[in-house]
Amino acid sequence: MKTGFVTRTGVSLVAVIGAAVFFSGCGARGRSKPAGVEAATVPDADLLLHFDLAAVRETAMGRRMEELRDSRTGTDSPATAVDEKRKEIEAASGLTREDVSAVRLSANVANLDLAGEEGAARMAKANAVLGIGLLKSVTLDQIEAALRVLAAGRSDVTVSRTTLNEMPAVAVRSADPSEPAAYATLSADAKTVFLALNGSSLSAALSREREGRPAKVPDDLAGVAAAVPVGAQLRLLFRAPETLRAQIRDRIEETRARAQQDPGAGMTLGFLAPFQDLRSLAFGLRFEEDMAAVLATDLGNEQAAQQSAILIQTMILPMLQGALAEQAGASPARVAESLQVGSEGSSLRITLRITEEDLETPPAAVPQPAP
Repeated sequence: MKTGFVTRTGVSLVAVIGAAVFFSGCGARGRSKPAGVEAATVPDADLLLHFDLAAVRETAMGRRMEELRDSRTGTDSPATAVDEKRKEIEAASGLTREDVSAVRLSANVANLDLAGEEGAARMAKANAVLGIGLLKSVTLDQIEAALRVLAAGRSDVTVSRTTLNEMPAVAVRSADPSEPAAYATLSADAKTVFLALNGSSLSAALSREREGRPAKVPDDLAGVAAAVPVGAQLRLLFRAPETLRAQIRDRIEETRARAQQDPGAGMTLGFLAPFQDLRSLAFGLRFEEDMAAVLATDLGNEQAAQQSAILIQTMILPMLQGALAEQAGASPARVAESLQVGSEGSSLRITLRITEEDLETPPAAVPQPAP
């Protein structure tokens, strides 16, 4: 199945402006205080991502990471391509990465049938909202310009003005019927950009923002946050509804049937099987003098957690250690020492700690041919 442009647009927009995800509390707020990006929280959310960029910039590690990122521009690293796209957006829209204070994405996936309707018809029903908080007010013209940069190179994609539920918005549409449309609009104070796949989700987010009453995060989703570092500026929380587990089991059975004739399907089955009873997943990053990262998931049974830990330690961890060392410029040995994987009961936990000293470790020199 093809990944829709709109999904890539939302992810790309967040990546280009340096945003990711974090969870920052729950419950209603007073009507006198605008909800900002918190209004992007949809009712009965199963997925919640939030990244407090302003807070990260105030930390020593956050500043060091920015310095490292800037030092890699002009090289062949993936960061360079992202940086070039970011510069195009800045030139077109007048917005910079420093203008972004926070990003929040939430979704209710319980009623999203991954095995049912195809493409746009399915995704257009998703109650999902992305909120981008800014330190200054903007116009829809600026947002439209940014989206046009992201759509550049796609002749089948159009970016245009529209009206949804009597509110002005920017629409991103593809000629491919399997790719859903996306819509962007602004908060009342023009300091929060909201993006969604349908007008009802956008209208609801605007109502929550104007009333200063973000939707309450469900208690069981809020409880998932206990697995991430205290004070984490970046958090991703997910609780798997039974409908999703049922779809995962169906996919496992389909893969198991193919595995009898397709060896590649057997490998896929090995990765999928531990997730058939998935309950929750949490990811967090805390930036202070160092950076602490935690990925924790409840796989529903002890055997699945143990099998996943072994799989990660033997196959995934070596690749991950190398990638982290390359991207952070740190010693592979130091990364290997810090990156830990373990299981307890039905829970799988991966932890990583990177210090400023790790980032200062120079990459290994590339041998040069003799003259």
